[in-house]
Amino acid sequence: MTELYTVSLTGRQEVPPNTSTATGFGTVIWDAATNRAAYNYMVRGLDFGPATGTAPQTPSSADDVVSMHYHNQLRGANGGVVFGQISPAQDNDDLRIVRNADQSWTVSGVWETTDPANVSITNFANALSTTAFGADAPLYFNIHSRAIPSGEIRGQLVSAGDIGNNIAGFFDAAYYLSANPDVAAAGVDPLTHYLLFGAREGRDPNALFDTSGYLETYRDVAAAGVDPMLHYLTHGAREGRDPSVWFDSSAYLAAYSDVAAAGINPMEHFLQFGVHEGRLTFADGVWG
Repeated sequence: MTELYTVSLTGRQEVPPNTSTATGFGTVIWDAATNRAAYNYMVRGLDFGPATGTAPQTPSSADDVVSMHYHNQLRGANGGVVFGQISPAQDNDDLRIVRNADQSWTVSGVWETTDPANVSITNFANALSTTAFGADAPLYFNIHSRAIPSGEIRGQLVSAGDIGNNIAGFFDAAYYLSANPDVAAAGVDPLTHYLLFGAREGRDPNALFDTSGYLETYRDVAAAGVDPMLHYLTHGAREGRDPSVWFDSSAYLAAYSDVAAAGINPMEHFLQFGVHEGRLTFADGVWG
């Protein structure tokens, strides 16, 4: 079982809330088989330079990051630090903090059983494996600055469902970079960019998935604020929804009983196998 969590970092989520203009978006991928949580964030409006032992990147020291951690608590309340990245530094083997070409920062690492965390990741294994789609896990990520040492931006882990290995087979990195030269020029990882920004900006994860069209057609998905690709992978295909007018999910499963019997997402099957086997997309110009 592999669970994906999305995280949106804002000052409004702090307790008490603040008016910080800094922002961040991230993902946490929980692998129940190995008890590992791989995290990846893109942060804007804060300076990690001094915290990483390099020169300040902004004139003011107010935006300097002084600490960064995971905390154990639900939304709307403060909780104790369970795993630190900066003050305390408890992910020394995996933590990477890199300044991007667009002046944002990428923070990535892995929380695993061998880390000297205040609380072991195994204590949260059940919660991370069972949190319902769209619900909050009892963990939040918090970045503390010199100006607001109690916490400048914070984000709750929100479940995007069991993804298994679906994303790897569904996301076309080469297509994404070709279709989005600004992403290629920025030098950031294409999948990370899509998960953190691309879906919100209406970018497509592959040539057959219409992000904007999916949200315009399925207004309940748009209202829920969930990633359209992840929704299609975890719920949409089973509900008979189409990823675009160029691929008919229901028709594909009806025509290919072996795919239906295997319980595989129809578009994922087509991208990995069907296109090479001469199978059809059943494009009909309409949404299912």
